[in-house]
Amino acid sequence: MQFKYCPECAGLENRKLKNGLEECLKCGYSGSMNTGPMDEVNAVKKKLGNKPITRRQFNVGDHKDLTPNQLKEKLEALKGKKSDEVEFL
Repeated sequence: MQFKYCPECAGLENRKLKNGLEECLKCGYSGSMNTGPMDEVNAVKKKLGNKPITRRQFNVGDHKDLTPNQLKEKLEALKGKKSDEVEFL
């Protein structure tokens, strides 16, 4: 079985954007997702280690083209995540 995963965090949660690209709901990366078997996804996760949440998730200015509902969905996806600097409750 093949899985689409984020090349930056190896997250499996993604969604298709209107511009045809995909966005990782874990780290906020948008672009082309990698595809491979679960063994490959796990190898990438191991190689990346425990990367903190990227700063671009916290920069609302990057999301000027989003509607209020889309921005709300992005913020909801951050619930429960934290970094050394911030935690979303």
